[in-house]
Amino acid sequence: MRGLSLAVGWAFSLLALMQVDRAYAQEPPGAQLFQQNCAACHSLLPNASAAAPSLFDIVGRKAASRDFPYSAALKVRAQQGLIWDETTLKSWILRPAELVPGTSMGFAGMRSSADVEALILFLKSNP
Repeated sequence: MRGLSLAVGWAFSLLALMQVDRAYAQEPPGAQLFQQNCAACHSLLPNASAAAPSLFDIVGRKAASRDFPYSAALKVRAQQGLIWDETTLKSWILRPAELVPGTSMGFAGMRSSADVEALILFLKSNP
């Protein structure tokens, strides 16, 4: 009887692990990229900021438009009309210091254009 109980317990544990694996496998690649590259500093919640401004509703937003102490360099670019559209976001995520020299963002950039596009698609799907 004890052996049967252990077997049933193992079966349920295995099913639970399979569900977790399936859920992780269905997660869009951009979500994983966000967790790996952005989530330590940025949030996807509106009005949430700690080390960096929230990325909620970022696509199409004017740069430096949230309540956050942005760098002087980014504020200047925002005054010049910088909008976080897909093209600008791609440039920013690939090489932030090239788009905004003097930025205070301590991220050197991503190397893969495909990863950047997946990340932007994820950001667009999480308004």
